[in-house]
Amino acid sequence: MKRVSIAAVAFVGFWLVCLWTFRSSNVGLFPVPPMSHRQNHNNVNSHNIKGFSEMSAEVQESRSAFKLGNSVTKRTEKGHVILITNGTVLHTAFKDGIQDCPQLPPNVKCNLSYASHEVWNQSDAIVFRAFHVDQASDLWDYHREGQKWIFEEHESPMKTWNPVRRENFDALWDQFNITILYTKDASIQFYMYSIKCKLRPEDENVKLANEDYLRGKERSVLWMVGNCNWTMGRELYVDELMKYIDVDIFGACGDHVVCGNYEDGQTNCIEHLMNKYKYFLSFENSFCEGYYTEKAIKAHRAMTIPVVMGLVNYTELLTPGTFIDVRDYKSPKLLAEYLKMVGSDPKLYNGYINRKRRTECSSSSKDDYLCQLCQYLYEHEGQTEILPNMREYWGREKRCMSPDKFFKGVADDIIPRFTKKRLF
Repeated sequence: MKRVSIAAVAFVGFWLVCLWTFRSSNVGLFPVPPMSHRQNHNNVNSHNIKGFSEMSAEVQESRSAFKLGNSVTKRTEKGHVILITNGTVLHTAFKDGIQDCPQLPPNVKCNLSYASHEVWNQSDAIVFRAFHVDQASDLWDYHREGQKWIFEEHESPMKTWNPVRRENFDALWDQFNITILYTKDASIQFYMYSIKCKLRPEDENVKLANEDYLRGKERSVLWMVGNCNWTMGRELYVDELMKYIDVDIFGACGDHVVCGNYEDGQTNCIEHLMNKYKYFLSFENSFCEGYYTEKAIKAHRAMTIPVVMGLVNYTELLTPGTFIDVRDYKSPKLLAEYLKMVGSDPKLYNGYINRKRRTECSSSSKDDYLCQLCQYLYEHEGQTEILPNMREYWGREKRCMSPDKFFKGVADDIIPRFTKKRLF
């Protein structure tokens, strides 16, 4: 009997020690349960959240689906703002430790670091790149009071949410406080392909060479495309366009291969190919608010005329009179007729190219938005900012246009070819 009592005491003691060790670990005393288990999911303050030991077995089991995050930072001297990333996106600047932001006050610095999860709760901010979150992501759903979670995304909402990200991680998507996006309503607006162009004033002392840019251009329209899947209907538009004007398709979706893979970044080769054509199709794969990629920028640098398609006000990016927007024409046939007219008139065609040559373009540094974030954290220290669930906030219904609506009055003949599952 005595042996049984001693064994029982030892057993209870063993589990008490384990419980104390667990509660003293870096998991913290106030972990955040998934949204469906919260009484008030709009409040991220830990004072209103039960401790882990008080949670149901179901909640504890749901937390086991998350893995510990692998990115944190260490404290710097007092007064400095600290930025960390969860490792879902790579920035070369992050490897440099303290970010150099000369425009900020001397006491405002950011320590940018990839580190272990042991000091996750000590960090002031964590950056998540949604597009890189998947079942294998090294994440943790513990949101310490006062810690800022930052939603960073450069892809369109159409591409951001695959089924895994859309249907999982309930405890993650409604925990964000700050956004880094390319849209104007972002906490910090940044675009990976940011560009602003303006026309230089004419200078009588500096005259452009009287060059005929049509000379040597034997081909009409070039389209370089690697995504052959259904992408908002741009391929249907090209099918119609090809009925009225020649279009050469290069890349995985065409009959021609040149310059290696897209990822190889053969910029000089691509630009050289563009220069052989009168026009280059810069068609986006998503019609979303403010979304554009490097396609129009590459064509703007070459001696060809970009033909653009996207839900973007291109006049805010490129100089008017240097590009052609498909939305200015009521059908692919009318667009083709205009392209043929300009492509057969050296004066009209050279006018487009000469305006490009008189255009000055600038782009923002990728490091610049990190400094903006550093300053933002410093200026909003101690403030509570709560955003809606990011699956709705950055969802296609809120940010994008259904293809049937986009092509209405632009290519009405292709609208009946859209299947219902592609519309929203």
